[in-house]
Amino acid sequence: MNGELIAGLTLGGLGIAAAGVATSLAIWNGGRYDDWSATNERLSKDSNPPNPTDHAIEQQQNDNLARSIRTTSWVTVSVGVASAALLTSGVVLYLRSRRANRSGEVTAAASPIVGVGPGSLSARWAF
Repeated sequence: MNGELIAGLTLGGLGIAAAGVATSLAIWNGGRYDDWSATNERLSKDSNPPNPTDHAIEQQQNDNLARSIRTTSWVTVSVGVASAALLTSGVVLYLRSRRANRSGEVTAAASPIVGVGPGSLSARWAF
């Protein structure tokens, strides 16, 4: 096995694992949002609470939960983006390793060719 193949499989595996983490975080955070929403609705309807101190404490706890939900959402999106980058890199490296010929060289390579044509400037890429 060559280095690109190993790196590709490793990055791909990490990308799949990160996708699992992002999915788990999203599901967990969704449940927390439902709890926050139900509590927020109940607290909003309670215009004359029997114990204002307890009501204020519960409102503060619910506000803290809302901030935590926002933070976890950012982490979830970040892990999801990292997952996509890892998986994409892994696939690219895996495919490159499969295209390598027996001597270890890549069969397709890009090299720029720039020149001046008759009456104009031209550029092309050779593969």
